Amino acid sequence: MGKKRNIKLAKGIILFVVALLSLPIFNALALDKSLDIELSPKLPGPNQEVTAKVRSYSFDVDRAYITWLIDGRVQKEGRGEKELIFKTPSVGRELDISVEVLTSDNRRIRKSKAITPAEVDLLWEAGTYKPFFYKGKALASSGTLIKVVAVPNFGGKYNPSHLIYNWRLNSLRMDDYSGYGRNTFSFFSAGLYDTAHIEVEVFNYDKKISARSSLNIENIEPKVLFYKNDPLGGPIYNHTVGKVFRLNKKELSLFAAPFFFSLKDNLLNLKFDWKINEEEKKADKFGIIDLEVSEGKHGESDIS
Repeated sequence: MGKKRNIKLAKGIILFVVALLSLPIFNALALDKSLDIELSPKLPGPNQEVTAKVRSYSFDVDRAYITWLIDGRVQKEGRGEKELIFKTPSVGRELDISVEVLTSDNRRIRKSKAITPAEVDLLWEAGTYKPFFYKGKALASSGTLIKVVAVPNFGGKYNPSHLIYNWRLNSLRMDDYSGYGRNTFSFFSAGLYDTAHIEVEVFNYDKKISARSSLNIENIEPKVLFYKNDPLGGPIYNHTVGKVFRLNKKELSLFAAPFFFSLKDNLLNLKFDWKINEEEKKADKFGIIDLEVSEGKHGESDIS
């Protein structure tokens, strides 16, 4: 008797569930999965123009009557109105975009999507040398250490250390550098003239707010530039010596300034080999060479 009662009870529960599924509210939830809103771009930033499109594989979108709403206000409606162009708000401000669809067989479907614009900036520095008087950026060269820092702007809603960072280098996932609070990424650059493509996606714990950014870093060839060092006036940093110059004074010094050499090499250990007309010339440890012209002499010299 107990087993028969349990069987009858189980059948009653199954029938009750089937009856519930036939109610309109369950049909609406099921139908909701048949409708989607696609955004382009997928992760829109603040104050950006976005295109939203209705997608469905269960009914003909072109025959459906579609109503678009933003924050509850109707923006556009009509038969086959499957696309809406709108502008996102400022950083951190939430926008709700909804679409209501009446299909050709009189089914009503609604879909909503919340958008909270965010942005992330990428800053980078290369472990290369630049002279103290050079005000430009230290550029990357072959085999140097490059550090990239992600600076997210989520409207002040989250501490950057409480966000999740996913890094990619040349489209490859950098799992060892990705994760919670990992807003920095370091790597060694590849060969000469190669370009590194770095991407990062930043999102909060429930992925309701996210942003993406990328940059390219090109390796350049290290170089050495010549500058005059006047014995009386001192170094002349604002003007390089070209391939041809006239020595108007009896004595003059030249110094060689290296640019964008890797800092993994101690620059104090670098060796400067000077040549005048293919003949070796001694210089001090900082790469300064003294030139002197005897009276009555003139002509050209090749200095390297």
